[in-house]
Amino acid sequence: MTRLLRGLGLLGVGCLLAACGSAEDVVGASSPDDAQTDASSNAALTDKGGVVVSGTDVSDDADDADSAVEVVIYEDFQCPYCAQLEESSADFLEEQLGDGAVTVEYRIVSFLDGASTNEYSSRAANAALCVFDGAGPRAFYEFHATLYDNQPEEGSAGPEDAQLATYASDAGADVDDCITDDAMGDQVVKSTQQMTAEGVTGTPAVFVDGEAVELTSETSLQEAIEAAIG
Repeated sequence: MTRLLRGLGLLGVGCLLAACGSAEDVVGASSPDDAQTDASSNAALTDKGGVVVSGTDVSDDADDADSAVEVVIYEDFQCPYCAQLEESSADFLEEQLGDGAVTVEYRIVSFLDGASTNEYSSRAANAALCVFDGAGPRAFYEFHATLYDNQPEEGSAGPEDAQLATYASDAGADVDDCITDDAMGDQVVKSTQQMTAEGVTGTPAVFVDGEAVELTSETSLQEAIEAAIG
């Protein structure tokens, strides 16, 4: 199904951060420009198909700084190592976002449909972009956390569309039709193709101010951000 890239065992932390595999066989040979998207689907996405979350998206008291460190994270919501990264870094990232020290661009991709019995990877990715498209980055940020809190075990069924719609509503986005119609599906395909075009072959993949972060421990991302902040 997917080729797992084994990472280093982490002494004393009981966690393994590694890559979930390659998207190349899933997205096919098409170039990113070959994917068609809805007219509204990428209106506020970055040119790489990412969702940017800044300080004011997580806290009403936050300030957005022009000099904020730019963090980019490629992730597949079915990827267990992405969930491990989320668990180890979410609190730190939220703190840094609230301080205006960073912005985080989430590039949501899908190549792990085979790891669930109901194509959860692509459906979750579609739903996340529906939430962003319909209600903006704050709702996306909350929904993003909910998906990882409810990530299915590999080989099992993930939440169905009705449940994803409920999670979206709880986050402040009423996007039932977008979810059930797979309205952002073409954008998910395009984002996954873009990932391959960028030379990124697995998830999670993290960049801090354009520099790749080697995830050899659960504090690797924190250390890279702190170094970039200076």
